Amino acid sequence: MSKKTVKHAFLLAALILLIIGSYLLLERLKIGLQADLTKEQREVDTYLRSYYLAYGNRSTSTLLTLFDEDAILSAPDGTICRGADEIRSYFDRAFMSYSSFTITRIIVKIEVRGADASAVYETRVRPRTLSGDREPPQLFYRDTFVLRMVDSTWRIKALLTEVSQAKHLF
Repeated sequence: MSKKTVKHAFLLAALILLIIGSYLLLERLKIGLQADLTKEQREVDTYLRSYYLAYGNRSTSTLLTLFDEDAILSAPDGTICRGADEIRSYFDRAFMSYSSFTITRIIVKIEVRGADASAVYETRVRPRTLSGDREPPQLFYRDTFVLRMVDSTWRIKALLTEVSQAKHLF
């Protein structure tokens, strides 16, 4: 094996180790955010994870179980929905052209005060079309939730979803 081949192999191995190390560091930072949450904050985050899973799977029925009956949803397109019927209609329309959504989320802040909580997430959403014939776009949003504990269960009272400029976080 020539010196040049050995040098290239060494550089390639070093580059691979650097990439793996960077990935593990980023994952550790994300896990660190989770580990720094209080028990109450983790409960809110777990509840909202259900929201993102249902959204990703286009499950309007599951999403509706997470919202309070008189909840308000403010969508990034300016649509404002009040109550379960309007929220159901909004999600049904929003999901109509897509087979699924891949969602990555980053916790910005979760605050819990007794039976009230708020949570802010930066999200990257990749909608998959029903035809699946093209690479899905990346959409970036900031989701702000207001929650209330009702009968020992968190319920979404309000959700404001705005277009985000935080692409650099992903």
